Amino acid sequence: MIIQVTGKTRAGKTSLVTAMILNEFMRFRNAQYQASCKYTKFENKKYGTNLTLPPQRHVVSANFDIYRKFPSMKSYPISGFEFGVPNKYQKTKKLIPYGVYAFDESNRYWDSKDTRGLPPWVTQAFEWSGHIFLIIFVITQRYIRLSPDIRGIVDKFIYIEKSIHTFKVGNKIVKSDKFIPGKLIKTEWYGREFQYEGEIEVYLKHTENIDVGQPFYYVFEGDIRKHYNPNAYAVNMENLDNDYNYYDYDGITERPAEWDTWKKKVKEESKVKEEVG
Repeated sequence: MIIQVTGKTRAGKTSLVTAMILNEFMRFRNAQYQASCKYTKFENKKYGTNLTLPPQRHVVSANFDIYRKFPSMKSYPISGFEFGVPNKYQKTKKLIPYGVYAFDESNRYWDSKDTRGLPPWVTQAFEWSGHIFLIIFVITQRYIRLSPDIRGIVDKFIYIEKSIHTFKVGNKIVKSDKFIPGKLIKTEWYGREFQYEGEIEVYLKHTENIDVGQPFYYVFEGDIRKHYNPNAYAVNMENLDNDYNYYDYDGITERPAEWDTWKKKVKEESKVKEEVG
């Protein structure tokens, strides 16, 4: 099953996927882990292989950290560039049968604006994912930014409108759509769920049309912030080679030339790669 989670900025997309994984897949005696072990043991017996079982009692892989203390578990790391079926061109990570995969900011790997398209070993991994019973979460801020090759076979679209946090502040219970000082005891997500791409497109154009799709609601008991890294991609927006320049009074006063020449440079780089390749 392929699930695309999208929604407004800071609506709680990543935290929702984290909550769903913690509640349903990253816990003892979860069905995905048990099925994966059974599948792998069958392969070892039938084909004489020596494939190892998941080292933790779960089958969750993600491109950001998901973790819990009790029971102690942490997601297996994977990049979207490592996700694919075996091929002769690029090494990919072996896919875990009945595995659960989560990719935050997934358009950084599979962007609809990338005119070069996706290599076949990537699209085949999504197309054939049902054969080894994978559950794949792809998170994007806008649903349209995911490659149409993947978007066209998504089984479920979840659009998050908002998330509401319940805090215990002193002797009071306070609800807020933002994180505030206090003990976070519960988070709830509200949105809409769709089966087809056309439904979410209609809904986003006319959000008053509540006949499209179904209401979506999900809840996590506890402090969801303790189970994932919400700033996983913050460093990508920072230049760690330079320190902060707090007193740059001059600044840039004219339109940078790079704003107009970058496309030319990209074409030149692509041409060089083609010649070398």
